[in-house]
Amino acid sequence: MKPENVKIRPDGSPVILDFGIAKEQRAGQGMTRTGTAMGTIAYMDPEQMNAKSVTGAADQYSLSMMAYELLSGGYPWEEEDTEFQVTNLKLMGKLPPLSIRKPGISKNLSDVVQKGMSSKAGDRFESCSA
Repeated sequence: MKPENVKIRPDGSPVILDFGIAKEQRAGQGMTRTGTAMGTIAYMDPEQMNAKSVTGAADQYSLSMMAYELLSGGYPWEEEDTEFQVTNLKLMGKLPPLSIRKPGISKNLSDVVQKGMSSKAGDRFESCSA
């Protein structure tokens, strides 16, 4: 999930378009492979980066990354950071809270976004609606 895949309908409700790597492929020619990570690094969850099983917690991570970007105007890393550096920050759980990037944001909102971006799926919310 990434911003380019979310569009807003005229009534204001969001709709997800283009599931990318989740598309069904012809037998033997699928894009996904066991032990391989695929996706957009900025929104990819740590489990996927480690080529582990992906659950609904991955969507929560991506949504939290999008919220961070929307609320702060940027990512929780430096623009010049390499993919390796970004991956390391995510895997080590070292992404700075939203409140550091955007000091005017409430602590509660910052905490919600941070929890959704936890490096461990089990530390995220029970569900996106939670």
